[in-house]
Amino acid sequence: DKKKDQKTQLSTQKGDVTSGGESKTSVDQLSPEQKKKLNDTLELAKSLYRRGSYESAIIELNKIHETVPAWEDSKELEAYAQSGINTKASMEENERRKQELAEIKSKVNETLTSCANQVRPGISEEKIKNCLQPLYDLDPENPEAEMLIEKVRAFEDKVIQEKAQVDHQQSLIKQGSALYQNARNIELSGRSLDAIDAYTKFLGSSYPDPKGNKAKARAAIANINNKVRSALKNHLDKAKDLKGQEKFKDALLEISQAVKLDPSSAEARSLYSSIETSLNKKLKPLWDDSVFDENLGNIDQAKQKWFSIRDLDVESGNYHIKAVRKLKKYGQ
Repeated sequence: DKKKDQKTQLSTQKGDVTSGGESKTSVDQLSPEQKKKLNDTLELAKSLYRRGSYESAIIELNKIHETVPAWEDSKELEAYAQSGINTKASMEENERRKQELAEIKSKVNETLTSCANQVRPGISEEKIKNCLQPLYDLDPENPEAEMLIEKVRAFEDKVIQEKAQVDHQQSLIKQGSALYQNARNIELSGRSLDAIDAYTKFLGSSYPDPKGNKAKARAAIANINNKVRSALKNHLDKAKDLKGQEKFKDALLEISQAVKLDPSSAEARSLYSSIETSLNKKLKPLWDDSVFDENLGNIDQAKQKWFSIRDLDVESGNYHIKAVRKLKKYGQ
């Protein structure tokens, strides 16, 4: 009876019914050959387990469990084998992910290197972003990619600043050139003193002068001054010669030309005053005679004298002005 109870208990521990409800052979019903086969299969499963062939070990263990619910430590071995399968699968998944990450990193680095080689002054932000697009699909927040974009933006900002500086410099050069050209045009028009003032104004400016116009301006001023001195001397010499011939009006006109060239010429003003005095001395008797004729009623004779005075004196002369008034008085 005791043996019978042990067999019953063993049958309960090993299990005689499958999860689907099918009956399995109880241990005490196994023949020696079946037991040997189960032992051999279990040993094979253990050997496969030790070699890491967990799936094959499970296959062999399934063969045992198709016959009996459990055989010796088959269930424990099955649990270990399943754990090995899970661990192996986890390791393979980790390795796969590791390999995938390595491939991603390689592609990212390859893209970064390729795009970095394109970063230079003149490249646009849009072009570098297009180059980096494959990287964004793999690593959207890659800091090195953002650094490349910032570098391109810095280049673009520098280009804009340099262009603005060049444009400003060109604008200043253009303004300076216009100032010089204005002085040049004034000189060509014959207005020597105004030309000197214009050249002097240009020389006092701070405009850049890549064409060396300031040196030209200084040379132009020196040349104009030489011409003015020469012309001034020529006019004064002519005036002196005309004075000697008592052609006072022509002499005064020559000096007027000299004064236009150099209003500050003391020599010209002194000579003008001297010749004007000589002319007035010559005109005074003629004027006095004309007034005497007028008082006597000899208007025609007076007119002839006034015509002479008008022609002999310069327009700004005192006797010229008085003669013109008398002629107007009599309708001339």
